[in-house]
Amino acid sequence: MLWLLIKQYTIFLSELEVISYGVSIKRIGFYCRTYLEPKIRDNINWPTDEPLWEEAMGLKEMRQHFAGFGNIGLTAIIVIPAILYLKITEPFNTNYDINTIVAFLLGTLLILDIVFSYFWKYTPKQKLQWPKIE
Repeated sequence: MLWLLIKQYTIFLSELEVISYGVSIKRIGFYCRTYLEPKIRDNINWPTDEPLWEEAMGLKEMRQHFAGFGNIGLTAIIVIPAILYLKITEPFNTNYDINTIVAFLLGTLLILDIVFSYFWKYTPKQKLQWPKIE
C-alpha cells in the first residue's frame, strides 16, 4: 500500500503542472482581452453587441467548473484513503510519528490544491502599468 502514497505525491505534482498551464492561459487571455481586442474592435468596426472571443469567454454563461471539480475529486479519491491507510495501519515506525506527519502533509497538499484551483486570482482586473520607453 506504500504505492498509494507515492502515487499521491506524483498526482499533486501533475496537478501543479495543470494549474500552471491554467495560469499561462489566463495570462494570455488577459492580454488579449485588455490590449488586443479593444484595438481589433476599433480597427475593423466590430459591432458592440457582438462579443469578441475573450469577452465571450468572460460571460457567466460560458464558465465551466466540471474540470476543476473532477480534478479535486480525483485528488480526494486518492488522498482520503491514503490518510486512512496511514492512520489505521501505521505502515511506518510509530516511534517517530511519521504516519501523522505524512498524513498531515497529504491533507495540506489537498487544501493547497483546492486553494490554487478555485481561489487563486490569476490576473489583475485592470490594465497593467506598462513602462514608457523614451
